Amino acid sequence: MKRSDFIGATFFISGVLLFALMRLAMANYFTERGGFGEFSPSDLDELVRHELMIEFPYNVSLVFIVLGLIFLFFQDVKRLFTRLFVDET
Repeated sequence: MKRSDFIGATFFISGVLLFALMRLAMANYFTERGGFGEFSPSDLDELVRHELMIEFPYNVSLVFIVLGLIFLFFQDVKRLFTRLFVDET
């Protein structure tokens, strides 16, 4: 396992765990609040993130997931890019 693979896996796993914890906190707050009420689920999702003040960790978890995927698949993407777009003449 190369170093970039290890870093990518670490970012990806930490992002997924942080995302899961944020969703768990939001689900706990949903049930405590008593359901959706007059809001649609997408509006309530944003409202609960704002009320719980977890917007920053929620966004950081998404950034960690994307960074992890980039580190994990960077070599494959680089190889595919050179194969597709670099002229072999």
